[in-house]
Formats: sequence, C-alpha cells, structure tokens
Amino acid sequence: MIGQRIAVLMLTLLVTAITAVAEQLPEIGPAPAFELTAQDGGRLSLDDMKGKVVAVSFIYTACPDVCPLLSYKLRGIQDELERAGHTDVVLVSITMDPEHDTPDHLKSYVNWLGADPKRWAFLTGAKDDIRKVARHYGIYFKQHSNGVIGSSAPSNLVWMERTGKPANLLTREGPAPVAF
Repeated sequence: MIGQRIAVLMLTLLVTAITAVAEQLPEIGPAPAFELTAQDGGRLSLDDMKGKVVAVSFIYTACPDVCPLLSYKLRGIQDELERAGHTDVVLVSITMDPEHDTPDHLKSYVNWLGADPKRWAFLTGAKDDIRKVARHYGIYFKQHSNGVIGSSAPSNLVWMERTGKPANLLTREGPAPVAF
C-alpha cells in the first residue's frame, strides 16, 4: 500500500515536472507529420491528435532491454493520467521493427501491457515509412544480425504541445530541446 502511494506520487511529480519543463521551452516549429497503421489496423496521423499533448516513443516488441522498461514506465504514466482525469494526453509508440510488429502483434502487446487503446496508439507501417518518421524525429536505428535493434535514442520521448509543435525531447539525462 505504501509502495503504491509512493509510485503514484512519483508519477504525479514526473508528469508535473514534464509539463513545467515543456512550458518553459521555446517554440521550435511544427512536428513532422506522419500517418501509420495502428494496432487496430486503422490509419492514424499526427493530425488526428491535434489539440492533444502527444508523447512519441520508438520501441519494438521483441526488444530485450530498454523498450519494455520504457513501455512499462509509460503504462504507469497512462494510469496516473487516467486517475487524474487528464484526457488531453495521447501516448504514441512507433515500432522500429515493422516486419515483426504487425497490427495483430501490436494488439497482443497492447493487451499484454494493459495499455488503453483510447489513450495509447502503437503504430507500424512499411519499413521505409517508419525509417522516414524516425529520422524526422531524430531517431536512427539499425537491426543487427542477431535481431536486436540498436537505436540512437532507445529511451527518448518527444513531447508535443496541443498545437502539434514539439515541446521537448526527454532523454536519460533529462530534458533537451528538440530542433527540427
């Protein structure tokens, strides 16, 4: 019970800190648009999320280390936002392994993770489209012969304001301004 209260307090502080940092950053221009396939098989674009605060992450479901940790942390943030009644935040996780992470596989991952599909979209698409989107967000990745994908930013999140403008890039070291 005490551990759960501490976790809720920590997540609340994290969301508050992220919001405060994002409010202090300069306006840096519109986020690069994208349209990819969601876990339900439908198409989802950045324009579909206008008016919301959007957090974009890049993961893959077979990832042996950082991705499940990031997804689990985002699940905690999703739950805390729901408890606090925030309906204006959308989480988006874009796969770096579209050949494996099909819509059906992502749907299974959503169920396993306990992600709320109304608050959190998992996206896939053609390999070239995924690479293009990732590059636009400053993420570079390469799949090695053992199947592990190395990434330039395995635990980064790009936060966007309601206007669709990137507000912040969160790294392991903390906030860093994004420049597109």
